[in-house]
Amino acid sequence: MWSKPLRPHQLRHTCATHLFKEGENIVHIKDWLGHKRTTTTLHYARIENPEIAATIESHPINEVKSKDLFRNQYT
Repeated sequence: MWSKPLRPHQLRHTCATHLFKEGENIVHIKDWLGHKRTTTTLHYARIENPEIAATIESHPINEVKSKDLFRNQYT
């Protein structure tokens, strides 16, 4: 049985980790968590493979704001 109190911050980490492992786009997770940088989200999602983290972190999409990606989608 879990003996320590559960904190909301732990739930954010767990949720981000599960979303990423189930294939959710890291940019969507970043936006949902309210992060400005993908590197913060990578920490939250506990990406354990440094090569995967480096690849995601260096992707050009990280320089584009998500609101710009979807600006013309519904117009």
